[in-house]
Amino acid sequence: MEMSSLKEQIEMEKIALSSLQTKAETKIKKAQEFVFQKDSELQAAEESLSGLEEVQIEYSGEGEIVEVTGSFNGWHHRIKMDPQASSGVIDPVGSRKSKMWSTVLWLYPGTYEV
Repeated sequence: MEMSSLKEQIEMEKIALSSLQTKAETKIKKAQEFVFQKDSELQAAEESLSGLEEVQIEYSGEGEIVEVTGSFNGWHHRIKMDPQASSGVIDPVGSRKSKMWSTVLWLYPGTYEV
């Protein structure tokens, strides 16, 4: 009787383990599909970014804050430019000092309005 009970318990454990194994395999398959999808998306994003080029934008003028926007971003987002160290330039009239400002943008090749 005890042997029969143990056999029954072992069979139930086998069924439970088989069910867990099936669930684990299903989740692993879903995870692999997800990774494959994200890898494809990453590859597509890398390809779309491969044409970007680093562009230095410079401006000389007065101001406390200088920002740039343009057709490269649909005129929607202002990008803060950084003042360059010891960039005070004396105006030809000699009365005002302007600063040199710059920033780096990553743009696709082309012509843009700023």
